[in-house]
Amino acid sequence: SETAEAAERIVGTPFSVSKGCDGWVSLVDRSGPAAGMSNQDLAWFGPKPPNVNVGASLSGNIADCIVTRPHRRAGVTAKLQAEEMKLPDDRVSVVGDEEELCVALFANGELRTVASVARGGYYLVSVRARGTAAAGVYPRIVVRVDGAPVGSASVSSENWETLTVLAPLPAGEHTLGVSFDNDYYAPPEDRNLWLDWIGWTPVELVPTALRFHTYPGVLASIDRGRGLWVVDQVRWDEAGDSADEAARYLGTLLTNLGCEFRPTTGTLIRAREMAVKDCAGWAEAGDTVALWASGVLETEVEFAATGEYTIRLRARGTPLDEVYPQIEVRIDGAAAGLVELTTGGWREYGVTVEVAEGVHTLGVAFVNDAYDPPQDRNLTVASISIVRSESQSGGD
Repeated sequence: SETAEAAERIVGTPFSVSKGCDGWVSLVDRSGPAAGMSNQDLAWFGPKPPNVNVGASLSGNIADCIVTRPHRRAGVTAKLQAEEMKLPDDRVSVVGDEEELCVALFANGELRTVASVARGGYYLVSVRARGTAAAGVYPRIVVRVDGAPVGSASVSSENWETLTVLAPLPAGEHTLGVSFDNDYYAPPEDRNLWLDWIGWTPVELVPTALRFHTYPGVLASIDRGRGLWVVDQVRWDEAGDSADEAARYLGTLLTNLGCEFRPTTGTLIRAREMAVKDCAGWAEAGDTVALWASGVLETEVEFAATGEYTIRLRARGTPLDEVYPQIEVRIDGAAAGLVELTTGGWREYGVTVEVAEGVHTLGVAFVNDAYDPPQDRNLTVASISIVRSESQSGGD
């Protein structure tokens, strides 16, 4: 790709990128920029499904692309149409017209074929696929050789795309399988997979200075003199429900690269320490308070001086029709700012307000509650912190 070619020119070593990451990421080298990292911070999950008996699925949103071992084509691609492969059972259908046939999988299953490999070595296994998402997660494809998984990827939209997996194939005949393994159905959402074809191309690995810190390669580095290049594919800026994991990952990465962080001081108020007012349904869970209906969390705060303050809310919520909870910050009952949540995971949101010296009632109000089964817009608040503007606190 053009991006990989540009990166190769900049870093001065062979470089390959492939589309699609299925969320199954693990650390393989905890040195350099990955020192002290945790696999937990690379396990990103999609939204919790409405069905309480079903857990959230790992999300491929952690990365759009992955860095792979550099390689070059070493032969002709063998390709097989999906409808020509062995289908698992009646939970799949061959759909389309005579010129554009494909296979649709409406439940977990695997398509298989026998691949004849003339020369053992590395092969680039390509799969053309598309899918529909449920609970914010798209279908996951696992490539297997003789029943053993050799790689996986997730589709990212309802449009056709080609996913690739680099895998070693010994010479001889092998059973090559492509499976769909994360089916989920919660009306009106239905996670399904469509497969067009599968291909396998012999490739030769190219020597490279890349050091892979994860598998698949969402984090890699290249030593250069006294410094290094870092190739970071993790979407920490668009973490969605995995904001905490993304923040820890990014904090560790930047610390390893020598960045210094200045702590922010302020007054912390836990949600359970606040009073719940005008709310028909709520509950405490540890330090957090969940509001299932419109209502207000209030507490009295003494502000030492007149000036500008930042009110930081740590909260999460569930959406209805893709709209998340809105929180109105109130001073003595009057609206002072509005925050709209952007994800179902824990995240910190801030609003700046002008407050006069003295004791005031600080409130955070859930103002857009809605319920339309099975969707239910709810809000959970963990804490509020109050920080005075740096420009005004320097002389205190």
